[in-house]
Amino acid sequence: MRKIIIQLLFLMPIFVWSQNDISKIIKAKIVSNAHDLESIYIINLRTESDFAADSNGYFSIKAAVGDTIMFSGVQIIGKKIQIKEEDFSKDLLLVNLEPMMNKLDEVVIVKYDDLNALKLGIVSKAPKKYTPAERKLFAAKGTNQIGLDTRLSLDGIINAFSGRTAMLKKELETEKKELVLKLLEETFEAEYFINKLNIPTDYVKGFMYYLAENQTIKALLDAKNNTLLMFRIGELATKYIETINEK
Repeated sequence: MRKIIIQLLFLMPIFVWSQNDISKIIKAKIVSNAHDLESIYIINLRTESDFAADSNGYFSIKAAVGDTIMFSGVQIIGKKIQIKEEDFSKDLLLVNLEPMMNKLDEVVIVKYDDLNALKLGIVSKAPKKYTPAERKLFAAKGTNQIGLDTRLSLDGIINAFSGRTAMLKKELETEKKELVLKLLEETFEAEYFINKLNIPTDYVKGFMYYLAENQTIKALLDAKNNTLLMFRIGELATKYIETINEK
């Protein structure tokens, strides 16, 4: 009996540590007079996960007790908060951020296209960038994931029954295809499809939509692998011309 009690005493710290390390979803809101709240970097320093707020400052974070959440941006004074047990029982965790208010005699605006949180050393990996359609869909779903338990908020249930979630999913897919089309137009001129691939002039736009639906084409465009991209487009052009001829 004594031996069993001693073993339990050794196991207890591990059990307590495991309990405290369980990540949960916390709904929160940035309270600040700063502008452009969507561009504020929100990062869990333990997991290096990044989160995005909407234009009104609302966001959700996945964290465990003791995690440190960092807020940074050119428009605010940087801040770190540590997650406490009582934060999980709040309906909404309010995070007050002070706007960056510097009075300058002269303002010179210099645009640095390659300056970001990764190069400044704020994060160790590039944060995910959310498109407008992705933000709308994320907000409409209202889904919270706690371990293996998925909980749908009231907004999520309403949007699912009303069809809004399905509509936003279609908008997201359309947005993705439009981005691929834009990349194709920036990479290739219409003459390339007509003269090199023998695509009839009236079918060029249709062929580009055909390419936009191909996941391999999207991946090669993102990777900027033009050699393999041109080879794959050539293969798809042959199939597309065969389809046209069959019609």
